[in-house]
Amino acid sequence: MEIVVFGIVLAKSKQFKFKLDHNVADKLRKLSKERNISLFNTLMAAVQLFFYKYTQQEDFGIGAPIANRHRKQVEGIVGFFVNTIVLRAQFHEDVSFLDILDRVKNDILEAIEHQDRKITRLNSSHTDISRIPSSSFK
Repeated sequence: MEIVVFGIVLAKSKQFKFKLDHNVADKLRKLSKERNISLFNTLMAAVQLFFYKYTQQEDFGIGAPIANRHRKQVEGIVGFFVNTIVLRAQFHEDVSFLDILDRVKNDILEAIEHQDRKITRLNSSHTDISRIPSSSFK
């Protein structure tokens, strides 16, 4: 994982490991079920909030891999098919965690729906393809 703020690498690591207490994990699962979202969505919201608090950046992206098996042409092919979607995180001071959960859910669904779009079409305000941001945290 690489944390970049204003073009400066703050931290670099191949892995970021942590363990959740069983009670915390159960509460996260319960919250996910109550909000009708996956545990991934809940954890993504928590990670986005952590990075916001850690870096004080109000607008950033996090890349997340997703399975790329939605096309009929690849259903019978053996192999590893994956896309990386970029989930944009935008924060302001008065946002609640439940608001973040709702935004993340919508962002993930929209990103999956548009996963085949070229990044240049999604980010048409940038003309230099070498400078198109994909994700702020790698």
